[in-house]
Amino acid sequence: MKRINILIAATATILAGCSNADILNTINEEKPALITFDTYHSAGTKAPIYNETSLTKENGGFGVFAFKHADAKTISDGKIDLSGVSDDYAVFDNTKTWYNPNYVETTSPFFTKYEYEYPRYWDKQMNYTFFAYAPYTQKAATGVKGVSLDKTTGKITRDDIHKIQAASSATNVTIGSGDNAKTRAKYNVSDADVIDYLLAPCVPGQKWHATNQTVAETDPKYYENSEITVGFIFHHILSQLNVSINAKNEENDPDDNTKNGHEYKGIKDIYVSKLEITNLPALTDLSSNYITCQQNKIDFAAIYNTATETPLTFTPGNYSENLEIVKSIAGATATDPTTYSINGEEATTKPLYILDGGTTLDAKAAGSTEINGYIDQKFQFFVAPNKPSVSGETHKHDLNIDYYIEYLDNKAEKFSRTIQLDNATFNFDEMLASYIYNINITISLDQIYITVDDVLWNSGPNTPADVNVNGDEL
Repeated sequence: MKRINILIAATATILAGCSNADILNTINEEKPALITFDTYHSAGTKAPIYNETSLTKENGGFGVFAFKHADAKTISDGKIDLSGVSDDYAVFDNTKTWYNPNYVETTSPFFTKYEYEYPRYWDKQMNYTFFAYAPYTQKAATGVKGVSLDKTTGKITRDDIHKIQAASSATNVTIGSGDNAKTRAKYNVSDADVIDYLLAPCVPGQKWHATNQTVAETDPKYYENSEITVGFIFHHILSQLNVSINAKNEENDPDDNTKNGHEYKGIKDIYVSKLEITNLPALTDLSSNYITCQQNKIDFAAIYNTATETPLTFTPGNYSENLEIVKSIAGATATDPTTYSINGEEATTKPLYILDGGTTLDAKAAGSTEINGYIDQKFQFFVAPNKPSVSGETHKHDLNIDYYIEYLDNKAEKFSRTIQLDNATFNFDEMLASYIYNINITISLDQIYITVDDVLWNSGPNTPADVNVNGDEL
């Protein structure tokens, strides 16, 4: 009764004119409200994170920081100052939060799609500021890599991010049939164990019954008690680089799409012995390729327009190594033939084939003239955003390629090309966070074709671009 009397005194001026019975009923109905979360993709609309199983506890979940304070805090010049808030008011201090597919509640009493180990309840008289990132990691400390939050600026810093990760691997493909069947390695985008680091903007001004999830019941995003749920909009920290290389695939007969191989008459195969892009991280031991990243702009308003502000900074931000996708390694002796490193896989004696098995027949002469094997090779990398500035060089990114056209008499003719990717045609001079860069290389007998394009990393759940924090489709 003593507690109730105090509450009555505190609310007497607000509830003047109410009977004691009304006051008691109001107090009894105010049950503790669990702080709950929802997650969204960084697309223009509040699309949910695709395949929420990517944020399960086993897959790393996401980390949450949160502070409560009496006065409302706002973002100013891309910063939020919580330095005056005591650590005693840290409600979440890098708390691991995860999606539990076996415990999803979207109706009364609380929205519980995501959970954390020890419950936290709204202080109904206070304001809150929230931060989130994924996947969860430990707090950084002396000699320990991890995540930290600067209360003075609201910046989250991670120093455990890879410079580059290769997300493609080799599988075998059979070319031809019967006695002419050959097994070749084919590289393609795979479900490799890569980490797609995510970061959500600061979410300030949150209160019980006044969060960023407060919507009308007619809103498609409405669910009961949404007003006590905080929503995080996750952005991709990294850039994605897709490189594809293939032989020009001509359809000789437009009616039935038969490949008659007229362009490759007398050709045995085409293979690549060198493929690299300069001034990008090298494919070395990934365990040592850690860098630091922090957000520069809390609200991410400029994440897709960095002409005026850069939302993310990386140390180092410039690279002078080469991304060697294909590299030939000369044999030491006559009995030790040339080997190749392809996508970081060492000691293979097979080069990167893009055409395997031409034809001896004229396309117009009847018979079996179909090309045996076009092999489209695709490589995917997750790269720390960068804008190289290399001393003494007039341009930033070159694509260097060596390839061979081998004829049926076993004579192999070498071709070497260097393409400046940052010229006006391709404009590949930097890699921005949350962007996908596609470099497509097509080789024919007389020339090489290159296209470069970039797209926002928010295209939807059915594209190879959408990968979760552990490499699965989002």
